Amino acid sequence: MRVLKFFAVSLVVLAAAGVLTFVIAREVVLVAAVGQLKDIISQGQTVARNPGRYHRNCREKGILDSSQAGVRLVQLRFLSDRQYQLEAICEQFSLEPIVIEQGEFPLQVRKVPGSSGLVFGQARGKVAVELWGRSREVLVEANEVVEVFSRQELPGIQPLSSCGGYGYQCCQSEVSIGTGSQWTEAVDCPQTCFSTCQPRPVILTFQTDPPMDSVNRTLQITSGQVVEFSYLLDITEELGLRVKLDYGDGQSAQLGQSQDTSRHIYDCNLPECNYTANLTVSEFTGVTSASTPLSQVTIKVVR
Repeated sequence: MRVLKFFAVSLVVLAAAGVLTFVIAREVVLVAAVGQLKDIISQGQTVARNPGRYHRNCREKGILDSSQAGVRLVQLRFLSDRQYQLEAICEQFSLEPIVIEQGEFPLQVRKVPGSSGLVFGQARGKVAVELWGRSREVLVEANEVVEVFSRQELPGIQPLSSCGGYGYQCCQSEVSIGTGSQWTEAVDCPQTCFSTCQPRPVILTFQTDPPMDSVNRTLQITSGQVVEFSYLLDITEELGLRVKLDYGDGQSAQLGQSQDTSRHIYDCNLPECNYTANLTVSEFTGVTSASTPLSQVTIKVVR
């Protein structure tokens, strides 16, 4: 009995020690990341107050208007949820910033999605970082840098950045679908920038027998002729898979495998009929395949 009690107490002590070690380690890494963020912000404020050397750098690019000073603004811009860049933006070359310094957060510390950085000289701004469920925010207000432990909503001008710089992902419409929050101000993919990208079923091949013209994906046959369709899919899970093959003439077939064939007879009572066969795939999650030229075949039926 004493042995069991000893083991039970030991397990509780070890668990408590493990949790305490985790919390301390998380706080140490977060403090280091916040300190790193404050340092780069202070450096940006210093440069913004006295950008003299960067005025010269801008002029070296070739100032078109000699009346302009050179540097339009200084900003801290995030390239991803971990990498950042302190930049001087020239008046006439805003797409070619002068890189002052680059850095990256330690270990697994990441910037909270929704902001792309800071523009120095603005009234206010913020950057939030998080690690394993714990977050810290660094506020810049009236040129004061303050660390807070709760979320603050502060409006302000942010640097233009890529989707990854805001902490989101560019979703490729052919192979994934965006879910969660959308960010429409990303410079690289404003229409497909989301917090997460969910994989969608992909049609790898959709062929016919007799073979179609592979360039324009058109097949010409005679009325009453049989066409065999075949396809191959790239999917995450075959369970619950639904494949619809619409022959384009009012008839369709329901299939349920990642690779299959289906035969169909096309009839035409006119000198020529044109149909569009279309393949649509949906998974149990409700996510459907993208409509692309590869998912369609034009069938031209002549008498």
